[in-house]
Amino acid sequence: MRLRGAIVDVPVAPECQRRDYGRGSYVCVCNVTYCDYIGDIGPLQNGSAVAFESTKDGLRFAKTAIPLGRAPDDGNSNETLLIVIDSSKEYQEVFGFGGAFTDAAGINVKSLPANMQDDILKSYYAKEGIGYTIGRIPLASCDFSTRKYTYDDSPGDFELTNFTLAQEDFDLKIPYIKKALSLSSEPAWFFGSSWSSPAWMKTNNALEGRGFLIGEPGGPYYKAWAKYYVRFLQDYERLGIPIWGLTTQNEPTTGFVPGFRWQTLGFTVNNQRDFVKLDLGPALAEAGYGVDKLQLMILDDNRIVLPHWTDVVLGDPEAAKYVGGVAVHWYMDSFIGPWVLDKVHESFPDKFILGTEACTGAAIKPEDKVKLGSWERAELYARDILEDFNHWVSGWTDWNLALDTEGGPNWANNFVDSPIIVNASAQEFYKQPMYYALGHFSKALPRGSVRIHSQLEQPSFQVAMNTTATKLEYAAFKTPDSALVVIVLNRCWVTLSQRSASADLLYIANLNHRATGWTDWNLVLNTRGGPNGARNFVDSPIIVNATAQEFYKQPTYYAISAVVAECQKRDYGKGSVVCVCNATYCDFAGDVSLPPIGSAFAYESTKDGLRFAKTTIPLSRAPTQDTSANDSLLLVLDSSKMHQTVYGFGGAFTDAAGINVKSLPEKLQDDLIKSYYAKKGLAYNMGRVPLASTDFSERKYTYDDTPGDLELTNFALAREDLDLKIPYIKKATSMVTGPLLLIGSAWSSPAWMKTSNSLEGEGVLIGEPGSAYYKSWAKYYARFLQEYGNHGVRFYGLTAQNEPTTGFTPAVKWQTLGFTAQSQKDFIKLDMGPTLTEAGYGSIQLLIFDDSNSSLSEWSNVSDLVCSELIFLGITTQVLSDPDAAKYVAGVAIHSYTNESVGPTALDQVHEGFPNKFILNTQTCVGSDAKPEDKVLLGSWERAEEYASNIIEDFNHWVNGFIDWNLALNTEGGPSWAGHFLDSPIIVNATGQEFYKQPIYYALGQFRYLG
Repeated sequence: MRLRGAIVDVPVAPECQRRDYGRGSYVCVCNVTYCDYIGDIGPLQNGSAVAFESTKDGLRFAKTAIPLGRAPDDGNSNETLLIVIDSSKEYQEVFGFGGAFTDAAGINVKSLPANMQDDILKSYYAKEGIGYTIGRIPLASCDFSTRKYTYDDSPGDFELTNFTLAQEDFDLKIPYIKKALSLSSEPAWFFGSSWSSPAWMKTNNALEGRGFLIGEPGGPYYKAWAKYYVRFLQDYERLGIPIWGLTTQNEPTTGFVPGFRWQTLGFTVNNQRDFVKLDLGPALAEAGYGVDKLQLMILDDNRIVLPHWTDVVLGDPEAAKYVGGVAVHWYMDSFIGPWVLDKVHESFPDKFILGTEACTGAAIKPEDKVKLGSWERAELYARDILEDFNHWVSGWTDWNLALDTEGGPNWANNFVDSPIIVNASAQEFYKQPMYYALGHFSKALPRGSVRIHSQLEQPSFQVAMNTTATKLEYAAFKTPDSALVVIVLNRCWVTLSQRSASADLLYIANLNHRATGWTDWNLVLNTRGGPNGARNFVDSPIIVNATAQEFYKQPTYYAISAVVAECQKRDYGKGSVVCVCNATYCDFAGDVSLPPIGSAFAYESTKDGLRFAKTTIPLSRAPTQDTSANDSLLLVLDSSKMHQTVYGFGGAFTDAAGINVKSLPEKLQDDLIKSYYAKKGLAYNMGRVPLASTDFSERKYTYDDTPGDLELTNFALAREDLDLKIPYIKKATSMVTGPLLLIGSAWSSPAWMKTSNSLEGEGVLIGEPGSAYYKSWAKYYARFLQEYGNHGVRFYGLTAQNEPTTGFTPAVKWQTLGFTAQSQKDFIKLDMGPTLTEAGYGSIQLLIFDDSNSSLSEWSNVSDLVCSELIFLGITTQVLSDPDAAKYVAGVAIHSYTNESVGPTALDQVHEGFPNKFILNTQTCVGSDAKPEDKVLLGSWERAEEYASNIIEDFNHWVNGFIDWNLALNTEGGPSWAGHFLDSPIIVNATGQEFYKQPIYYALGQFRYLG
């Protein structure tokens, strides 16, 4: 048997519909029938570069392929300007880019038809847009509202009993924030900023103008204001919007300006320090929003007050312990240089710096508030971003996501420009040059990229630019997948092969090579660093993006390929080999790239030893005159017929997996998790997390073993969560290229909730759905989500119960809890669904069943289901056909254990009956029924085939994703308190300080190409 993976190319993005308003360039028009999208920028084929060009006179992210080669020695070295990169010198991490969900933005989005509303949000947050991953949310009103309001305008309400979100939150912010969350390719980070406290808390009894909180930090008004922040976080989280960060106050220095025209609240630096130390920090921590869950940012104002502001606030350890970073605005950057940002980083290197507001069009003539098509404003954005990132800033947040053609609405008439302008009367919106300038950064720099060293000089391998006058701003980065990104803004007159042109150029080069030499007018890049002149770089594509008036291309490059680390084979006589990883060596699959045009890649893993062996295959039409045609087996693909979306692959973070990972040295721990979750490993993006103990624990425990504690006052995570699950979940989260989709599953409720008063064996919850024990069990799930959230771990989904049919089997040796289809339906409808929604987890993906296919016949209670192939109709009839239960359910979870006896057509039946519900395989393993000596078969090829066959069958019958069981077990297949030993894709030998990648691991890896 040979396992193969294949890669296909991506479609071309729609082009810009231009409109020129005489401002130097033009806008791209989107209407009810058409909108341009940039599309995905990679991956790209080896041995070439791709230019994404946006030009003043015409192009917007136009894609052009460029061959690679060495630069010619043309004798013009004195005219050559060189950018040299040293990827061994790393600086700050990139958090991402974004914009603000103001009332004005919401009003403008809402003024358009539904499909155009989607187009605006997609243009920003979707992968085919510019890939935003950050959003700013004003707490209540700001100048970009149509009225002045706060969340509690009841004088003297220190306990905030009348605190409530405004209609604007529900109509203009939350719907579009949720849309952005659903579109972002990785978890979007939202942070809140307040413009003013309620007027009754202030010295001037007004939202605008000069005013401060009454009293002193530590007093009742400051404590009430701190509670106000907490209530905002709680209410937004309850509505399904997790908040990543808070700023202490928007532009606190404006609160000292008499007659200031819009909402503000003044803080001195000493005032803010003491407010954080005495009120805001403790209030957030007490409410569960400590530094492990929420990033508190000080200042949120112009950098002109730095570094004094940070010296005072962060210089006090009692204040600094609550603070994650420093927020800066761009409005007075011309008055003070970026050296102040360097000072902040030098003094407080553990605190990040985030750009939290920028816009153009302020404080100028009314007719220039909005300049449709302004190229100069695009340059301003690019210059500021480059300067910020070269001085330790980690992210950049624009102001309003969308404004109208006047630059509003704004109750204070403080109109400004925006990257997207909405014309509601014409049912159009316009993407400005600013939008595309932002996109050249946000699409190339995914979260987790790091800035690396770059400088102008003249090395031996060059990317050259022949100029007569030069003004360059540039920055270089390394992405999480080790690609190198260079961004250059060139604002000068240049000579191009005896021609003169006014060129304003924005380049982005994404490379993992040395790149050398362009002829004529060129920019080329040299990478330096690493052993033997950077020969350690992995071969991968180069991306070049240019924003220019004109762009002349005669580029050639070359690339140095690196061989993927090979398997260190060991044969245990079980039919194939394992690959051994130890303290000095571990094999990795390497990155996946697109093949050259006209060819395909084959990735093969074979019984006799190949592991992801890569072969290039030329593409050609099948011969029509082949006399052996009758002997040929052909696979015919039709890409116009699309079926379900692939969600991904993963494994389970059991106690046993954590015990085995923890038994290894730290480097091997990293290698094991990388082998699964890193892009160079299997690129897993899913994980299953048991709620408390399972058979793959060393002991039986739950999170609340106090009898009668229906309110769960004694609920607490176990030491196993803190030592064996959460650390490795976080490690996986840091490695995965997109969001890590975690699914939680419970094996048993606490024994005191059950009819059997025992975790294992036959037993169900006491009483009936809707009663006290069922409601307490529902709260248990919500508390689990909350507690993991407090540790920075967010969940994508929950299953309603692991293997509910086993709870009716007295002989089951491990934790279980029984549900019939009827009782699970009613539990979801009356208890679990409402409880999760009320707790702010209404967006969680709830999956029913979570059991083997053949068990469904016992669940169905439908007398005419006598054939096992029809058993899924039982669950659909009993649970999904009840709209009051189904409204809480996103999908169906299945296990693989009886697939040989039950046909896959049952999966088809589920999809046909409920096409809006997905199907996820949530547990698979081998070795359960084997003899003790065969629980773990090191090197078994048959078990790899079993996995591959099962996955292929599942995906051919509407399954969306596949989650394996234990990520790692020991050589006996444990530990398991119940003696229920099994096999695993990775087996750990702690005494030998080794782990073994089984053929099962490589079988799973053949599906990693389904990204």
